[in-house]
Amino acid sequence: MVAHDSGPESAIVPEWIVCHASERNVADGIVWCPDGIFSTWGNCLGCRFLEGADGDRDPERSCSV
Repeated sequence: MVAHDSGPESAIVPEWIVCHASERNVADGIVWCPDGIFSTWGNCLGCRFLEGADGDRDPERSCSV
């Protein structure tokens, strides 16, 4: 599920993400990061722990090229 952010950019903000094999809520665009910090959800997009599908970032399935 997604909700629209009423901010100036009017971007689509997810209600939750799956990170480090756990579902994490996104509140006002902020996520509790497993590194022990609060982060904007956009910072999660490049993280190796963010999953788009089951096993998405599993090292055994990634390309080493």
